[in-house]
Amino acid sequence: MGYLYTKDSVAPSSNVYITIRNRQGLIVGRRESHNIFVNQGRQWLRNHMAATTFAGIPVTANQNVCDGDPIGNADALSVVGKTFKPRYIGIGVKGALQTVLPAGSQTENAEISALELPVKTANGQWLKEVLPHDNLASVQQFPTAYSVRFRAIFGYNEISFANQPTYGTNVPISEVALYTSEAGQNDEPTNTGLIAYNIFAPVSKTPNFVLEIAWDLRV
Repeated sequence: MGYLYTKDSVAPSSNVYITIRNRQGLIVGRRESHNIFVNQGRQWLRNHMAATTFAGIPVTANQNVCDGDPIGNADALSVVGKTFKPRYIGIGVKGALQTVLPAGSQTENAEISALELPVKTANGQWLKEVLPHDNLASVQQFPTAYSVRFRAIFGYNEISFANQPTYGTNVPISEVALYTSEAGQNDEPTNTGLIAYNIFAPVSKTPNFVLEIAWDLRV
């Protein structure tokens, strides 16, 4: 008996773009870097590709294999892991590149499971929901045929609000994380749903600026 074994490596990669604009819309600060796709994120991607069973699914084309079907079709099945989608971006003020005290120590590596020191994005809210992907032709949403961009825009009074603990209205952002819908927007972020992480030299968010974070995932 002979065996034919083939192997194709799929290596997800991503980049993070941090942009600060003043009230006139001019860019006054920008950071661009490659981030680490953590092990939890790799497992999340793997789970999206694996099904527990194909029993009961027609062999014809265009059959859904998912962990829930709102229409109630008979072909809705469970997958190895829930089909959580990237939904939120979290903000932190530590990481090894932070120069404002208290300094951080966390570096980018695949073992990262949480922001070192997360901060709220608004009163009672820890995570910012990314903008929807509703246009396949949009280069802002899908920069290439093989990548997707997750964008979050933080307004003048987000992150840098008056009663932000420790920092108040001048928040030295130095770490960000991408979370799936497994995380809760109003819950202090832990390791739940974190799939990618990035640190950078601090960017000051004050009420005079809008902050945009764009996260590209490419497979």
